[in-house]
Amino acid sequence: MVWKVFSTFFPKQITKTSLLLSILFLTCLSTKFLLASEKISETYTEAKSFYLQRNYTSSLSLFLKLTQSADDSLKAKACNGVGLSYLNLKAYDSAIYYLEQSFDIRRSMADSAGMANTLLNMGNVYLRKGWYQVAARKYQNTLDDYEQQLSNHRKASLYNNLSLSLMYQANYSKAFEVLTKALDLARESGQKSTIANCWMNMGNVYEKLPNVQMAIIAYDSAKTIYDQIGDSVSMMQAWYNHVKIRATNKGNINYTLKQYDSIEQFLIKKNVQSSLFKLYNARADLLNEIGNLQASIAYRYKAIHLPNVLDDENALAKIQLAHTLLIEKQPTKAEELLEEVKEQIYQSDNLKLLCDYYEAQMYLSQNKKLTDSILKYTRKYFQSKLQLTELSAEEKFRELVTDRQLDLREQQLIKLTAKNEFIQQENLRMQQLTLLLVISIILALLALLAGWSSFRKQLFINRQKQKIVQTELKAIEAEKKKLETDLELKIRENITETIRLADRNQLVNTIKVKLEQLNRSKHLDESQQKLLTDLLNEMKHLPFEKAMKAFEVQYNQVNPHFKEKLLHSHDKLTEYDIILASSLALGMNNPQLADLLQINTESLRKAKYRLKRKLKLDPETDLSNYLKLLNNK
Repeated sequence: MVWKVFSTFFPKQITKTSLLLSILFLTCLSTKFLLASEKISETYTEAKSFYLQRNYTSSLSLFLKLTQSADDSLKAKACNGVGLSYLNLKAYDSAIYYLEQSFDIRRSMADSAGMANTLLNMGNVYLRKGWYQVAARKYQNTLDDYEQQLSNHRKASLYNNLSLSLMYQANYSKAFEVLTKALDLARESGQKSTIANCWMNMGNVYEKLPNVQMAIIAYDSAKTIYDQIGDSVSMMQAWYNHVKIRATNKGNINYTLKQYDSIEQFLIKKNVQSSLFKLYNARADLLNEIGNLQASIAYRYKAIHLPNVLDDENALAKIQLAHTLLIEKQPTKAEELLEEVKEQIYQSDNLKLLCDYYEAQMYLSQNKKLTDSILKYTRKYFQSKLQLTELSAEEKFRELVTDRQLDLREQQLIKLTAKNEFIQQENLRMQQLTLLLVISIILALLALLAGWSSFRKQLFINRQKQKIVQTELKAIEAEKKKLETDLELKIRENITETIRLADRNQLVNTIKVKLEQLNRSKHLDESQQKLLTDLLNEMKHLPFEKAMKAFEVQYNQVNPHFKEKLLHSHDKLTEYDIILASSLALGMNNPQLADLLQINTESLRKAKYRLKRKLKLDPETDLSNYLKLLNNK
């Protein structure tokens, strides 16, 4: 049959043998193609298996082969696999290169889910590299551009990673907000491992804020869930965090060291080197606190020779070791460690890491009596410390909340709610009246008609009143939220400026003392002494009065009637007295007041005594409580 069809279209010179040979050739070709496709699929499965077994070198080799021979769909997956393998081998630039190739292929295929996954992996690379701002942007862009394509589980992981990048930037309040979203999404998706991871990171954030009790609760929640899903390694990591923070809180050294011993044995048995890295560093910190520096150095050396996921943590361990070595008069070894981390430090945007590095370099320069280096690193240290202090101040003011104006709105809401309940009771009484009217129908039809008409009219009026009250309730709710936002913003600005002024004054005084000590040093030449003298003169002319005026203006914006109430009863107060009274009403303690006003403790005591006399208060009356009560009237 095949021969008849074939001979119809081709010359008779073509024999049956030629036809059979052609069919055989095509069959072999198609078989070869199928075998090749099957082999490529098997290679990808094998590469993925190697990656899951953490054999990243073998997975990288196989993924690289697939990038040369696979079709677009598999090639995109292979490039993604190459990028992840390079990530775990800490070849970050190569990882980004192949992940970008994967992203381009998936974009040409309009594979939105794949693009989102690749962007997430890019963010992980930048997170590991220590580029936390870039990582945060990648995560946020993924959430903004591909929210519809992402499952709740994937979004929870994204928010969780975003919180890590924010936490490493010391933006703890934002990290907490993001983690709350991650936890809600993880609960919706029912992924217990993700829920546990969120609780673990929540504990880290609480620990940084600091809120020790909430951190312990978060770590215990993570530990419980890890135990439920049978993840013994993560459960032990959560227990380690619990022990570490309790040691910081209570200082029970012997108990903590015993717990560290049992955790260390478990981690060595399981060969969890990244967790051992953290454990050895925590143990070194604890030994350093009790003065056992030799043991601290030994554990720190153990830590830095272990592999760890985050490069910033490795660098921090080396800097802390350099600090201890400088105390032990081993500057050569300390200098070698600082030189190892130098390149990484200047690429990181971790302010805490920069502060620790510059401080170590400052002490090293003092040890080697390098005057120029001391000046250089002292300036850099205090610049980065000032930036970190401003971030910390911003975090602190987010924790301070006042309910004064909110209480007023709550009372109004309670009154409206009571009014609504009264109307509902009226409706209930009207319903009871309905029953009476029904009975009245039996007695008299005319009376029923009149009563029914009156009832319908009253019922309509009551419903209209109820609608009006509900509308008013919604308006009050909206106005309350707006006032809450406005009040919170003003309070944040006021408290942030107050703390920033106090920290700034303290920092300026610290720098001034150190510069004066350095100016009295005999190791400075004439030009260096002139430079220090000029710096000291500049610091004497810092605009303290202008800063105090700015503080007074900001405080009056949040508490507009405080000054008026104060002067109403005590009209002989000076501007300085009003600033001191405002600071006390705000709840600042003596060290913060001394830093803010740039006076010593004795001068502060006298100033408070004079203010108390001007206010004509009894000796038994507490000045701060009196001013707080006056402010809240």
